[in-house]
Amino acid sequence: MLIGANIVHNIADRLQRYINIPLIHIAEATLTNINEQKINKIALPGTAYTMQMDFYKSKLVSQQIETIITGQNDIDFINHSIYKEFAKWIFFLKQNGDTGASLRV
Repeated sequence: MLIGANIVHNIADRLQRYINIPLIHIAEATLTNINEQKINKIALPGTAYTMQMDFYKSKLVSQQIETIITGQNDIDFINHSIYKEFAKWIFFLKQNGDTGASLRV
């Protein structure tokens, strides 16, 4: 089973107990790629839930992958951008805190 949303992976381990097919956990698939590239430190941008809940980070940390999660202000900014801009196909280019051009795709 492939789950197409990060947040649902919060219950992936419990879900696996109730189904008779393999479940591909997004963090485990990511970890495979990280290990293949011999990376030991990563940043984890995503929705606030992805950054703050343990379902992603715990799998990475269990394999000695240092996982960087930004501070609350950045979490709020990234979360807002995902839900209010990316979800509406609006992308704001920002550099050094200044708002640049906006692009609607």
